[in-house]
Order: sequence, then C-alpha cells, then structure tokens
Amino acid sequence: LLGVAVVAVLDAEDRRLAEHDAEAMRAALVGAVRAERPAVVATFDPHGVTGHPDHLAIHRLAHDAVLAAADPRWLPELGPPHRVRRVVWP
Repeated sequence: LLGVAVVAVLDAEDRRLAEHDAEAMRAALVGAVRAERPAVVATFDPHGVTGHPDHLAIHRLAHDAVLAAADPRWLPELGPPHRVRRVVWP
C-alpha cells in the first residue's frame, strides 16, 4: 500500500536502541538513505507516540541520519549525498 520495497531491521535489542553506538547507527541509517534515496522518511514523533524508549531513540537517530545523508561532508564513503524531501511522523 505504501510502496515500500525494502525493509531492513537494525541489530538492536528491544528497549536498548538508545544504548547503541550513535556513530554506528548514524552510519547504518545514512547508508540506507543514500542507497535507497527515498523522497519521504517516516519515523516516530519527538515523543515516540507511546513514549517507548526505542521510539524516542529512532526519532532522534532518523532525523540525524536524514541531515547527515544530505551533507557530503558526512560519511562520503557511503555514497553520494541524498536530500530527503520530507520527514513525516504520526
């Protein structure tokens, strides 16, 4: 229905995403954005909808990755920059 062709699951335990290495998460997400080149990225709102710690963490990580993916100075080894047109949340 949404036209999602690729689903990737990060290697993180439930309720422990915020404890992961932020640099490694940034690299994984920037790599995904640059590889898939989406027009829109959907994530959780700043409050994580339900307050779940992983939802709060992925909100911050997704926004950070979208900004970094558009900037050629960040992680140039992961491919050419890509600017997402819109970030949405419920």
